[in-house]
Order: sequence, then structure tokens, then C-alpha cells
Amino acid sequence: MLRLPIATLALAAFATGAVLAREPPGAPCLQPQTVALEGGPAGEIVGTYHGCVSSGGLERPVITTFALGPDGGLTGRYVFWDEEGESPGTLTDIRYRGEATFEATWNDKHGSGTLVVAFFNRFQMFSGNWGSAGGAVDPRFGWTGQRVQ
Repeated sequence: MLRLPIATLALAAFATGAVLAREPPGAPCLQPQTVALEGGPAGEIVGTYHGCVSSGGLERPVITTFALGPDGGLTGRYVFWDEEGESPGTLTDIRYRGEATFEATWNDKHGSGTLVVAFFNRFQMFSGNWGSAGGAVDPRFGWTGQRVQ
């Protein structure tokens, strides 16, 4: 199990929209180990996931949180750590594509674009790819997560 000392602080920060002021987690990135897809409703992905995102040519720790908005639609927030420190962002327009796969628009200080992820093991982990605005998702740019809450 991945243990991050900032997990509790991160959850509180995501709930309030605050920006975390901590160093990057010291634990290595988690990578999903299975390829079996599961089906299910969008609400199944609600929770917090620790994993990796490819950015700047490196695998960087990321915390991704999915929640239900006031209208019942999915919303998301994430934070990853790069050479400048924390990089928080949002996931909007989250859409179910079938076969436990979701598509969203990511947005942070580096830009915006598309994220497509597939969930595994009864929505306990996900793996996918992202791309910049106006372009397709790129298989070189991964984004993973394993549920921690």
C-alpha cells in the first residue's frame, strides 16, 4: 500500500479547493497491474486515487479526486508535483464512454486538454492517457491512480 504523509491534508485541501503547500510525496508512483475492465455507473469512480502522471518527460506523483457535483455530475481535481512544486488542476466535462472508460477535460497552469482513463478491479484503479488541447490523447503521456479512499 502506498502511504503518503500528506493524504489527510490533501483530502481537506481538495474539499475546500485550497492549494497544498507540501513537498512531493516520497513514495514511488503506483501502476495498475491488471487489464480486466469492469462495467458500472459513473458514481463508482467517486474517491481519491494516488498514482503517476507523465509530465515534462518524467513520471510524477499525482493525487486525483473524483466527486459528485451539486447537479449529480462528476467533477475532479488533481495535484501533481514538478520542478516548480505543486501543480493543482481540475477535471471538467467528465463523460462516460462505456466499458468503464471515462473522458474528461483537464486544466492547470500548463494548459488544458483531454484525458481518457479506463477503470479496473471494480473501480479500485485506473490507467489512461492525456493530450493537449486540440490534439488527441498521446500514448506517451500516462495517468494512473489507485484508490486510497
